Amino acid sequence: MIDYAANTATLIATPDEHTLIAGFLHQGSPVFYSALIFLIFVSLNLTSRYLAIDYLGWESAELSALAWISDLLVGLLGASLIVLTHKFNRILALLMLLLWPALHFANLESIIALNKPIDLMDLHYATDGDFLGNSLSSLSFPLFYAFFILLLPLIIWVRRPRVAVHTGVLVALFTFSTLGSYVLATDADNWQETNPMALSVVHFINTKPHTDFVPQTLKAAHTDKQRDNDTGRAVAGIKKTTKRNVLLVVLEGIPGAYLNQVQHYFDLPRHNLMPNLSEIASRGQITPSFLTHSQQTIRGLYSMLCGDYSKQSITTPKSLEYLQLKTTQRNDCLPEILAQSGYVTSYLQAADLAFMSKDRFMPAIGFAEVNGKKHSTKQYVDFNWGPDDRAFFEQAGSKIAELRRGDQPWFLTLLTVGTHHPYAVPDEMVQDFANRKEASVAYMDNALGSFMARLTAMNVPDDTLIIFTSDESHGVPGHPYGNNWGLNVMMGPDITPAIHPGIYGLSDLSLSVLDYLGMSEQGEHFIGRSLFALYEQPRKMLFHSVMAFSTEKKGEVLACHNSGNCYRFNSDNNKLFSASYHKTKLAAGEREHIQSQLQANAYRVDTTLSGRGENTRQEWTLLSNAKFSLDNRQMDLISGGNFINVPPASRVTINLQLSADADINDRGISLSLGHRGFNGQEKYKNPVAVKNIRLPTLAAGEKLELLYHFDAAEGITHFSPELQASANGRLDIERFHVVIEHATKPAPFTVERFAILDEDGERSFAIDAEGGYLIPALYTMGQSVAFNSSGKGRGMLTQGWSNTEAWGTWSIGDDASIEFYLDPAELFTQGYRLEIKTRLYVNPAHPQQDVETFFNERSIGKQNLKHPKTTQTLSYLIPADVITAGLNRLSFKLNTPVSPKSLGLGQDNRRLGIGLHTLKILKND
Repeated sequence: MIDYAANTATLIATPDEHTLIAGFLHQGSPVFYSALIFLIFVSLNLTSRYLAIDYLGWESAELSALAWISDLLVGLLGASLIVLTHKFNRILALLMLLLWPALHFANLESIIALNKPIDLMDLHYATDGDFLGNSLSSLSFPLFYAFFILLLPLIIWVRRPRVAVHTGVLVALFTFSTLGSYVLATDADNWQETNPMALSVVHFINTKPHTDFVPQTLKAAHTDKQRDNDTGRAVAGIKKTTKRNVLLVVLEGIPGAYLNQVQHYFDLPRHNLMPNLSEIASRGQITPSFLTHSQQTIRGLYSMLCGDYSKQSITTPKSLEYLQLKTTQRNDCLPEILAQSGYVTSYLQAADLAFMSKDRFMPAIGFAEVNGKKHSTKQYVDFNWGPDDRAFFEQAGSKIAELRRGDQPWFLTLLTVGTHHPYAVPDEMVQDFANRKEASVAYMDNALGSFMARLTAMNVPDDTLIIFTSDESHGVPGHPYGNNWGLNVMMGPDITPAIHPGIYGLSDLSLSVLDYLGMSEQGEHFIGRSLFALYEQPRKMLFHSVMAFSTEKKGEVLACHNSGNCYRFNSDNNKLFSASYHKTKLAAGEREHIQSQLQANAYRVDTTLSGRGENTRQEWTLLSNAKFSLDNRQMDLISGGNFINVPPASRVTINLQLSADADINDRGISLSLGHRGFNGQEKYKNPVAVKNIRLPTLAAGEKLELLYHFDAAEGITHFSPELQASANGRLDIERFHVVIEHATKPAPFTVERFAILDEDGERSFAIDAEGGYLIPALYTMGQSVAFNSSGKGRGMLTQGWSNTEAWGTWSIGDDASIEFYLDPAELFTQGYRLEIKTRLYVNPAHPQQDVETFFNERSIGKQNLKHPKTTQTLSYLIPADVITAGLNRLSFKLNTPVSPKSLGLGQDNRRLGIGLHTLKILKND
């Protein structure tokens, strides 16, 4: 028998933990081992669901019994798949074991943050370093995640296990659990009814391309007449005013369900999560039935500021389409209309402006002043997205005080970020709430209370229309369309505190503001209705999150999944939102009609800017004549998050032209260019990547020109070129441009132009041994080049180097190389002498380092470098025929690199070998 107690004691006492854990796992019988694997996978699903409902404060009775069955089936599916794979390929099984819990936990975090599983069409965010880093900075159950992520691979990795289940049984179990999971997920609408990972996959598989419905939509789109401007049908309204200031406060992800008055209106279970905002709302007009048309901040901002629906499909957002229009083609958005009427217009947000091109979109629609994350000088909570809500509202209060000192009316829009996952809230506050999400909402509410008190002290409500709304909803558990439940409170002079019974959405805000100001005739191109009027006729409204929805009549909503299922939701209280709903699946005939109508209406609102034809050529200007002041050593996002839909059989051309201003410091400008997105239209395949283009470091006065293209035979989903830069000085972007056109013949990835220009001429690209394109640093014979953080040698480092430091740069690994460009006039027939001042990683614990040096792949010397001489100047004679005009490569082969951590000399795990101080090449006289 196994003495488990003794074995556990040994595990704690013995340092060779891996061996003992492996031994413990191997001692079980095949039946025990098989049961253990299946138990772990099933418990992963069931435990995650329990944690989710506990985190959200739910009772398990609110979940469908089929959900637990689905969790069981998915657990059996995962276990049978992994064990079956392991029988044939151990490495593949290990990779799957790393991916499986990662996707599973991503779903759990999405449910906690947005009350819905991940949409696989959003997988491109996983390739965004900032998004991923910010999202992972505070996980909900880190110990739970770590336990499973470490346990699952360990069980498979320790040794090929003896599994008692026959291959045929595994295949049968995998087939049964796959079919069962698919059927349950196909008929489910949300994670409360089925396993969330199965729901994500099934909805993705069943997604029909947007173009599939074009024939029906073109035929039926004319039937949607109720999206047009509707101000003329009002039966009652408030007294109109003029020249009031306007303050639009956009609260990240906050649903209207958090207001006490809204809970009372719909007879929902009471909670008092936002008492300050509820008290503020009691002084204004509340619209409980208020919708966000889609999810994503930029889409919500476009809708509320431009009086138009955001796209109902997950294709290129209208904000980017708006930027491509000529100024004469653009309808004026609310900020521009107010600016033309004498208003000072200002936009302030807590997050980075460059993401989703808000730094370009906001000025384009009429904001004279636009500020983001960098404008903030204070932060009470360390939060990667931007300043927490307390700090942000303090800054906003100061901005309002500044605006009030002027003699013009003003329009200020504020956008918070603190209630975005993973939530900006002090750790000590979290323990007083059910979860971190609720704590962040309460933290925002406290900040709102102080903010409103300051506004009241400044008499802002006496002459200002104040609107509280949300860009999107982070979900309301138990409500089928809770992910579209928006917030709307309007307060100000002449507004009587009341509940507005109508159904409204973000697209109504611009028209409502103009109606309040007595300027509605200037917003005739806006759609919708005024929130300051009452209407006799019901209205249709579109919205989309997990399904495509349409309000039809009082208390009824129609919905269709991209999988093809359509439903009718009737609320028990005959209002838009309710404590409970009755859901009816539509029969085939009615389903086809409703689906066609929804697609027709969605197609109509999606094409208000882009037109209805299939263009063979699209041009997207991401940046033009833009100037950026960079003042830190981190990579700043210059442009990104522009999700462009690339159709199949396309050729994509990127044109980048930029320069380092004369005031740039000696470090120059470090640049990084990448692509986000996935090859494949509607179906993800491989991440889109820049094909080995290595951008150089620009010095003051230098200009970079880059033009390249590649084919996208299968199209690209969510294509987004991303440019980052780091410097102390100014970067001027003359052009960052994308052209997408039909490709009649396939062509390989091609760089047509890649050059640096300065007053002395032009330096063009070279192709290295790996087929990568680069512009090597120019070297002048006899020049001593330093490899420290301010030295010009930084531009020569190509592979195998760590970050530059104040003294120089360490090699990391077995190979390291530098590359540089020599002008033909520098060549010398009598040969050369190379001098390299180095730092060697040798010490008593690692007394020697063997180095072989190569120039253009020819060995020029071997050294055995020994402790205690830790610095040394290496000198080599180089024959004349080794150095060439153009690209040259100096490389080092290190036989004994080692990390300080492995020697017990700290936590540095870099495998260090040779460090470069300076390099000099001299003519051999």
